Amino acid sequence: MGVYHHLLKLFFNQYMIINKYHPMKELETIRLTVPDQALDQSSFFDSGGAAVNAWVAKLPMTNVGETTRMLFQALTELNTVKLLPSVRMAMLDQLRVPIYYTSNALSKHFLKQPILLPQKSQKVAALTFEMHQLLATGYLLVATHSIALASSDKQEAHPPIASALHRLITEHSRNIQRQLQLYQPLAIHSWRDLHQFYWLARQQNVLQQIVVDAEFGDCTVEESYIRILLLGCSKPNQLRQDDLERFFKPAAAWAAYCTLEFDDHESLFLVNLLDDKPAIYRKLQGSHVDPQSMGLNTKKLSEHLSLVRKNSDLETLNITIDNCLISNDLLSHLTMAWSLTADRSSIRTVTTGELEICVGLSATHHFLLGGASFESLVHEPGDTSFLLENNNPFMNARPNPSREKDVWDSPFKSNLSNSDPALQSIDYQVRNNKQTANTAVDKHDSYSVTIVNSSDDGYGLTAPDDTGVPLKAGEIIGIKKAAWDNWSTAVIRWVSHRRDDQSQLGIELISDNASPYGAQIMAKKDDRNEYLRVILLPEIATINQQKTLLTAKFPFKTGQKLTLNQYGKRQQIKLGKKLNTTGSYNQFEIREVAILSHPTEKSGPKDDEFDSLWNKL
Repeated sequence: MGVYHHLLKLFFNQYMIINKYHPMKELETIRLTVPDQALDQSSFFDSGGAAVNAWVAKLPMTNVGETTRMLFQALTELNTVKLLPSVRMAMLDQLRVPIYYTSNALSKHFLKQPILLPQKSQKVAALTFEMHQLLATGYLLVATHSIALASSDKQEAHPPIASALHRLITEHSRNIQRQLQLYQPLAIHSWRDLHQFYWLARQQNVLQQIVVDAEFGDCTVEESYIRILLLGCSKPNQLRQDDLERFFKPAAAWAAYCTLEFDDHESLFLVNLLDDKPAIYRKLQGSHVDPQSMGLNTKKLSEHLSLVRKNSDLETLNITIDNCLISNDLLSHLTMAWSLTADRSSIRTVTTGELEICVGLSATHHFLLGGASFESLVHEPGDTSFLLENNNPFMNARPNPSREKDVWDSPFKSNLSNSDPALQSIDYQVRNNKQTANTAVDKHDSYSVTIVNSSDDGYGLTAPDDTGVPLKAGEIIGIKKAAWDNWSTAVIRWVSHRRDDQSQLGIELISDNASPYGAQIMAKKDDRNEYLRVILLPEIATINQQKTLLTAKFPFKTGQKLTLNQYGKRQQIKLGKKLNTTGSYNQFEIREVAILSHPTEKSGPKDDEFDSLWNKL
């Protein structure tokens, strides 16, 4: 890794021997990988912030594709140029402004789009991720080189350690935010790296230094870290893309209401600095708390948000808080997610508005597909295979085997579905070579219902009895608000019919980002079963919920091996424990995951993979 990396490792080893004030006896030496610098000069500009500023001024900003290409290539090369930390810092900060400009301009290609992005949109999203990753690498070079020089005899007069670590944490946080918006698996070691950046800042005694940030607001280095911790423990899989976008700026101010300490035994959340995981609810850790875990206390923040909410007009769509505009829905969600009652019961609030719903697993699957045919989902050409990753916070689900009663539970036992499972429909898709995109097989309807109240976990609704669709407890439904870009998946918990030809029902939200698949039960020898509709639910790392699969009542059962297919991307899984005992569907844990013996995609984008993209942006 070069001389700087070895100096840095030596410094950390010495630090861990001398400083014993922390209880992290199991903490290993911090290991940060940085690229070697082999070039003496950039081919794009001279060294120094002024030279970069002049180069940036000549960028063709109206041509987003060309500007992005120039920035990408210049930044890639800059990370291999030998520079003093202060000089590199000045140059990176000059590049950061146009990088954010192009990143925001490119976001139209992948935000507010269907969950299943087309190939071009996937490439654009990968490009923006890579741009911020390159920027983060540059700031990592500044931080590590500054520390390495400080431990030698070549210390700079004003090493930019605090600013570099603040920027480093922010760029990594931005990429996590983007991946959450796109319901993508987080890059491996995303959380672990952030924890290490925090610990490095703590070792350097720069946590309380305030850093100016024109993009997201000034805050301390510690607050920049707490900001992303707050996002990770906010149940982000339940948030909309717009809300995740608006979250970042006020979160810098919200972080000031939080504390992060080792000996805080009353904190709602725990952060294990050695894990590649976000903060989790303390109660999920049990009685044993690892010595490398810190307590994230959000009590004062929850009180602050509750007060703001109390003094706000709940009928408006958006409110201003801490000089930032956020949705009322987001404020309500965060207040409950970060409160002491969040993990015990749902708080019901009076709400008005309408929801569009579809009833049944097949209908929900259809609308999650954006109305595309099931035949196109399972038979579109392509032989890309991929593996369900354990670190993916969105490819895992919401198991609920022993769920406590909450406001969405039926007040009467008779509301539970006691229908004969054998009468439940089985969604077989007949295999043939004909185009069935517009056949009646894929014909599904949706209906408008009225919202009566809401909580963090679901809604209370009223629906007319003349919809023609039987509403029954234990049924999977899809839900969508007019302002939402995609459908969410929920389950009816109870139903009550009134005398005014209206039905009341309580629904529990299962996932905002479920993914539709075709599932084929693996048969012996040369037999091939038909594809059936299934829905894959995401993992929620904050509350230790693993990935699960929603299926029809029959013919699925524990122990079966399935091939999942989504537009030619195929994976094999094994059904584990069944989590539900009632209802018209099954919910299984996914016990084993195996990759198919087909060529896999490249693990990450290369420079030339974007060559065909520049003139299309």
